[in-house]
Amino acid sequence: MALDPSGTKLITGDLDGILRVGPITGETPHLLYGHESWLTEVSVTPDGKWIGSIENGNPVLRLWQMPDGKPFQALTHDEFLTRLHASTNIRVEKDVNSSTGYKIEYAPFAGWENLSIW
Repeated sequence: MALDPSGTKLITGDLDGILRVGPITGETPHLLYGHESWLTEVSVTPDGKWIGSIENGNPVLRLWQMPDGKPFQALTHDEFLTRLHASTNIRVEKDVNSSTGYKIEYAPFAGWENLSIW
């Protein structure tokens, strides 16, 4: 678990690989999916804009923008599609061909083009 720099948001990772980001006062948290195993590390950048998470047995660091506004699961259909379209998938992955040993992968939210809801 981690707190954002202001101490108002709690970030937790669970055994299912889900990150939860919400006010420490208990309102509905944002649910961030993407890991396949339990989370071993969760941290927040000093400016509070990014969350980093690592899962058990996977050498990939996932970076998440600090969510704001209403959580996805609390949005109307149109609000959900608008927010989903604006989301990105940023990952830091090992790369033996890189001088640093890592590369950054940045892409639109996977599957957006084929998403059909309701």
